[in-house]
Amino acid sequence: MWLGNNRMEITDIKYYICIDRIENNDMAGRIYHCFRKEQLCFDSLLELVFQLENEMNGMGYPQETTENRYFQGQEPKLQKIKQKEWQIAMKESEIRAHKGGKATFVIEVTHRENATWQGNVCWVEGNQKLNFRSALELIRLMDSINSIMANKM
Repeated sequence: MWLGNNRMEITDIKYYICIDRIENNDMAGRIYHCFRKEQLCFDSLLELVFQLENEMNGMGYPQETTENRYFQGQEPKLQKIKQKEWQIAMKESEIRAHKGGKATFVIEVTHRENATWQGNVCWVEGNQKLNFRSALELIRLMDSINSIMANKM
């Protein structure tokens, strides 16, 4: 929900994933969202998951229902900024202008329960929107699109 003065509630966050390269059954590309001006790059689907998890942990949304445990001294240093509303760094129209060379996805993670993610993913070029119940299911959905794109080439 837009709150005016270039602010919005954090519950409205969507991650725009631009897939630029598909090699050896893996994807590489860029991540955009409205609370970060610069892009985040990833070189594999695993790195994409880690990047998104770090962003969600840093914002504290969606809130985790489980707590990570670490060996002594191994806990990552994250700056958690707990606030209900955030300043918009990039307008959604600016983000939508970015397209992946191979595919573009819009991911909305609505819950993080049972030590994984739940939400929906939209494949922009295929005009398809699907729900996922885990990060693994999200990866499988994106990988199935990878297969469709590979067969078209």
